[in-house]
Amino acid sequence: MFNNLGFNIPVIEGGFGENQKVMLAKTIAEIHGVTTPDINKLINRNITRLTQNDLIDLKNSQSSNDQQLLELDFTNMQISKSNNIFLLSERGYTKLVSMMDNTNEIKWQVMDKLIDEYFAMRAIIKSDEQLKAMAEIHEMELKKVNELINKNIDEFDLGLIF
Repeated sequence: MFNNLGFNIPVIEGGFGENQKVMLAKTIAEIHGVTTPDINKLINRNITRLTQNDLIDLKNSQSSNDQQLLELDFTNMQISKSNNIFLLSERGYTKLVSMMDNTNEIKWQVMDKLIDEYFAMRAIIKSDEQLKAMAEIHEMELKKVNELINKNIDEFDLGLIF
């Protein structure tokens, strides 16, 4: 579990690559204070906007890899009634949040957090790029110093020979 915006969110890994966190539509519904059918309807209405990198329908998956992802018992009454059991990647969750009703307060908290984290990440990347550029400049300066030292040593050796 990890805590995000005051919610304890179960961490399920897999399905979209190694070490990728995923969330069930049921968990998303709980976080946003809506029903799972509401989230499923939102996903189904926008299914063309979501790719295989965004979500997997565990109940209707044709891929053997997806079937092996979770061994679910679909005999539970609510599960058997459901047409879909959606598992979303972080990318898929981000897209889904942007599709939610603007009156959902949690949506705006999530969007604010995503935006803040995005720009913080960009600042870190930019800082890292600046450090790499400085290291390259430093390395070039060291090469020049080494060339000068080697040139002076060669000239010194020549002076000793004559």
